Amino acid sequence: MIQYDVYKTPSKVEGKSDLYHARVAKCEGVSFKELKRLVEEHSTASAPDVTLVVEALIKELKTSLLDGRSVEIGGLGTFSLSVTSPICENKRLVNAARIKVNGINFKPRKELLDEIQQYAHFEKTKNSFHSNDYSDVEILGLLRGHFLNNKYITRREFQHLCGFTRSTAIRRINVLCNGDHPHLKREGPKGGAIYVPVNALFGSKI
Repeated sequence: MIQYDVYKTPSKVEGKSDLYHARVAKCEGVSFKELKRLVEEHSTASAPDVTLVVEALIKELKTSLLDGRSVEIGGLGTFSLSVTSPICENKRLVNAARIKVNGINFKPRKELLDEIQQYAHFEKTKNSFHSNDYSDVEILGLLRGHFLNNKYITRREFQHLCGFTRSTAIRRINVLCNGDHPHLKREGPKGGAIYVPVNALFGSKI
């Protein structure tokens, strides 16, 4: 059974309603130790045999990718390198020294996807793993309580105060700092910024 959660996609168009979509909920992963045990149970290979095969497979995968080749693993899919470089007006400026590997692509085989799609069953998770869906008014209420005993708030404190993910905390705190009537003012360097209430908006007692 695959557990899912529902996430909000904030609308980029003012006045247009937000949209919602499903994602697979975060769940406990399978460690390599557990994977070896499962393979051992369902095949004639021992756990040490699995370790040797996987290590050899990884070694050959790296070697082939470094040769600029894609690697197909039967029944699973194909691995290939993803690279990036600066965008230049002059093509001569795009050279080997400026190219970097930025990831490894994996394209699963169609048969694998079809089989998973056929047997996949979903249920909504009982535990939410993403940000709370607080309104602007509710966030201001939480901040008002915080500023009763604090002169400022950090992004990390704001994240924990509201129960947001890091990305949501950054997005929401930026909204509070901008607009015609900002509620917060950012001070300090980017890596150590603090946020203070604008014009004692929250009635700090400090």
